[in-house]
Amino acid sequence: MSNRKGATIITSVSLSKEFNDIIKKFNISPTNAIRKGIAVELYELGIPKYATELNKGRAEALKRIFATDEYGVLLQDVEKLTKSLKNFKILMEVKK
Repeated sequence: MSNRKGATIITSVSLSKEFNDIIKKFNISPTNAIRKGIAVELYELGIPKYATELNKGRAEALKRIFATDEYGVLLQDVEKLTKSLKNFKILMEVKK
């Protein structure tokens, strides 16, 4: 039972297996994680009530994490492309 005022709405969220495993491993409350995520979204939308330093810090941290993840994916793609080009070069040399 919630100790909050007002009605409680029950909803569901689909998570990847990775997120589900992390939630279990670190004993994270999905409800609190969703609340914090929504607060950050509202901050980014410019809703005054959510324009706090805490939400600003969370938003900036998420941007850094996502940029790091995107960089890692791009780096993997470049490595795969480089490997493919080397293999292609070897094949072309063999065909000569």
